[in-house]
Amino acid sequence: MLTSFYEEIQRLIKLVEGLNNIAKLEQADLNLNKSKFDLSLELEKITTSFKPQYENIGSKIHSNLIPGVEVLMDKDKLKQVMYNLLSNSLKYSKINPEVFLTLKSENDSIVIEVKDNGIGISEKDLPFIFERFYRSDESRDKNTGGSGIGLTIVKAIVEAHKGSINVTSTLGKGSTFFITFPKRGN
Repeated sequence: MLTSFYEEIQRLIKLVEGLNNIAKLEQADLNLNKSKFDLSLELEKITTSFKPQYENIGSKIHSNLIPGVEVLMDKDKLKQVMYNLLSNSLKYSKINPEVFLTLKSENDSIVIEVKDNGIGISEKDLPFIFERFYRSDESRDKNTGGSGIGLTIVKAIVEAHKGSINVTSTLGKGSTFFITFPKRGN
């Protein structure tokens, strides 16, 4: 019985922390701690840190990152975005899941793609997945938990960096998240 109380308290703490993060991100004068760093190297480090989690469930994470992409961004906030997307890809995976992390340059933009072959998102849910507290019917599972604010925070962080985030998905086949940042002024 104490275990279930503890789990509920932990869930509520995470929810309150998430709401605090959203409130901070929605402030008009969002204070990003920007620094110049190599995005390619940072994404490779993140991929490496996730490999054990993926391997524990017989899954694979692959990366295809163009080298030497220098950015001026908040590194901690970028990590938060990537951890959320990669954790979701793992959480909503199916048997023999694979995740592909890609970094490429297109015209005046930097594009990060996170593609998985997981359970996917239904067409009716796609327009709402970035809304606060929204959880699709497929994601309402005790094992996956979550409060429905992770993607809201991801979107707020991306937009604070003058970027955009989009998703394509097919139920039962997987999802691809596209994060686009301008090469200059991010």
